[in-house]
Amino acid sequence: MKNRKLNQWLWKWHFIAGIIALPFVILLAVTGGIYLFKDNYDASKQAPIKTVQVEGEAIPFQEQWQLAKEALHKAPNAMVIPTEATQATEFSSGMFSHKNNAYVNPYKGVVTGNISPKDSNMHTVRKLHGELLLGKFGTKIVELIASWMFVLIITGIYMFWPTKKEGIKGFFRIRFSQGKRTLFRDLHAVLGF
Repeated sequence: MKNRKLNQWLWKWHFIAGIIALPFVILLAVTGGIYLFKDNYDASKQAPIKTVQVEGEAIPFQEQWQLAKEALHKAPNAMVIPTEATQATEFSSGMFSHKNNAYVNPYKGVVTGNISPKDSNMHTVRKLHGELLLGKFGTKIVELIASWMFVLIITGIYMFWPTKKEGIKGFFRIRFSQGKRTLFRDLHAVLGF
């Protein structure tokens, strides 16, 4: 049998950690779920810039680099060679949120457009997910919530751990016939685990 006082004390800390972390966990789960579809969301908007029609021979990469340099106002520090004939050549300057990409049509010798990740809606979603739009202070809050999640997990596992009598079945059993409180506790424990 578990220590009753310890179980009550851990339940209080589990509850407090849940109250503190839950709003942030919901926000992080929603924004993280949205960000998973970043490439699908951006693909349709960026297709006119990234896609070209094959028209004769491609110009040399050095000439494409010169065109990109003029479009970026800085010398590109990276180039992505197209894997298909219908892709524009991508040139990048800067890093992380200061990154800027120029796309060059290798057949016509023109810049099809510029894409800066910080100008997209998904950049805002990523900033909301990683730092709650609060910069370094927001990052610290997200890390603090991660610490409270650790408290939630440890206290939850201890309280959920089945007794010797239940054995391994206790991890997977949901008791439907012992009242609503037990049912909801078991649902929370099994799904949480």
